[in-house]
Order: sequence, then structure tokens, then C-alpha cells
Amino acid sequence: MSRLSPEFILKHKGEPVTDLNFWKTDQAFDENDCLLSAYHKSGGVDLWDLKTRRVMINIPAIDQTSVISVCGINNKKIISLDKEGHLRVTAFDNGGTTDITNLVVPNVAFCKAAILPQTNCFDDPVVGVPGQEKSSFNIWNLNHSKIMRRLIPHEECNLGMPMCAKLFHLNGIQALVGYEDGSVLLWDVEDGKAISAAKHIFPEPVMCLDFCTEDLCGIAGSATTLVVKWKVPSVSELKNDSDETVNLKTLQHLHGFEIMKNVELLNAGVSCVKVRSDRKIFVTGGWDHKTRVFSWKTTKPLAVLDYHKGTIQSAAFADSSDPKKQVLACGSNDCKISIWRIYND
Repeated sequence: MSRLSPEFILKHKGEPVTDLNFWKTDQAFDENDCLLSAYHKSGGVDLWDLKTRRVMINIPAIDQTSVISVCGINNKKIISLDKEGHLRVTAFDNGGTTDITNLVVPNVAFCKAAILPQTNCFDDPVVGVPGQEKSSFNIWNLNHSKIMRRLIPHEECNLGMPMCAKLFHLNGIQALVGYEDGSVLLWDVEDGKAISAAKHIFPEPVMCLDFCTEDLCGIAGSATTLVVKWKVPSVSELKNDSDETVNLKTLQHLHGFEIMKNVELLNAGVSCVKVRSDRKIFVTGGWDHKTRVFSWKTTKPLAVLDYHKGTIQSAAFADSSDPKKQVLACGSNDCKISIWRIYND
């Protein structure tokens, strides 16, 4: 297994980095030239120009509250969520920012907001965050500041809090949610039903997950040494087979999930997992301060990115059609962001 070095390091606020996302703001920038970073405590959100390696603009935190997650949408809008439940849409234009939506969504705990990928810049921004009801997960239309759908598990499931989630398009809108009890549910948002479930695939909370719509495969990590890759049937099959919300109390283990691989890591604790858009590799960020690189197809370990001195809180790939422009950013509790170019051939 090879060891690599970062191309360069970013550091601005001197605070732990909680989330990262690449963002294309306008035609003047390439796909991997802009990086959004969120911070603990009073750091707010930075928009980095990776060509100059400087912060273009900072969006201050509200009441010095830690920003849990950040993502750029609609060309010039930024969505952020903080620990106090401030769900904000901030417009970026002419070097300045303006809050155009600011909602309060209580009980977010540690769960980052799940942003639905937009098919065009006119789509309404759709975001998933934990709800007030036990184990519930709400899907918001931010243009209308209203809840589109409440995803509420069967009352006897006892899933605990939503810990992580991903939204995507497959025959409608789907939500993949990982829960405190170690289970993962796949929801059809239109019907508000759980159409697939994996019960207790981890003995600890699901800390992170990602999903590839092209091959219908997902990956998830937890507080244990285990990383699990799975596959689901087509969503149309699952929807046709599901007449009611999945009841995990009567489910033995899997409903519509096929476990493909179980990967055992050397050290426990996975904070983030991300699959590159070309589906050649995926990475995990660990409590052991390391980012590990794996083959997506075989889950074979390829490299260990050993630079940081704190937990890897977030990893993000620049979504580029040119393999040579693929960039990986890793954010850590050590207040640094490392930028890597790996396996780009």
C-alpha cells in the first residue's frame, strides 16, 4: 500500500473543520477551483479560491454556533446548517453575501443536512434534516420554506436519532438515512415509505454513508472498525414490493439490501465516507487521523493519507469529467484542510 503527500494545505480560522464541499460558482471557475469549508464555533463558512489558495469570502456563524454542514447550489447560493438548527440559504454575488432563507429546525444533533442534487439551476433547493418526532427525518423545500414530507419510521422500530443521510433521484426522490441503532433505511420521499432496510448492520450508530445511483451500491461507516458496502434492487422493484412502511421489529436483518463487502479497518471510528464520481475509488476519514483510499469495485485498500493530527471530519471530491482534474479535500479537527490529487490516471 502506497503513501502519498498532499499537494497543499489550507488554514484560515484556526478552528476545527466540520464539513467540506466543492462548488462551481460561475463560468469563470473550473469544477475544482472553489471549495466551501465549515467550522466549529465562530468560524462560520469560508469560500476558497483554490487557484490563489485564498478565502474569497466568509459567511459568519450565527451566535458563534458550530456549522455542521455546507453545500453550494443553484450556481450562486450556499446552504448551511449549524448545531442550533439554523438552516440558511445564502446568496453569493459581486463579492458579498445575503441570507435569503433562515429557518430553525430543532433536534439536528450531529446529522449533516442532506442536499438533493439539482438537475438544473432552476430547481427548488430540497434538503433533508432530522425532525422533532423521534427518529423522524424531514424533507424541506427551501424556496417555499415548508416541509415536503415527514419520514417517520414505524412506531416500534426504536431506531434512535438520524445520524447521517443522502438524497438522490431514482424514479422520484429517495432518502437514505443511517440511524443511532446501527440501521439504514431507504425511503421513497413521494410516498413517505421505507422501501428497503438493513437492521443493525452495525452494533454502533451509523456515522456516515454515501450512495452511487449508477450501480445502486452504498457504503457506510460507524464507530466500529467496520465499513459495509451493499447493493439494493431497482427502486421501481422496491416500490412495487412495499405496501407499507418497513417495520424493523419484525424484520430479521435485511429487506431489499444485499451486503457486498465488509471491510475491517485497523482502528475504530469512521467519521466520513465518500465515493468519487467516476466510481474508481472511495475514501474513509477516521478518528485515527487518517484518510484511507479503497477501490470502489473490489474494496481493496490502495493508500493511506497520513498527514493530519486530528479526526478527519469531512472528505470531498471535485466532480470533474476530466480524470486529471480530480481533487480530494480532507478537513480535520486539527484546523487544516489538505488537498490531494490521487489515482487520476
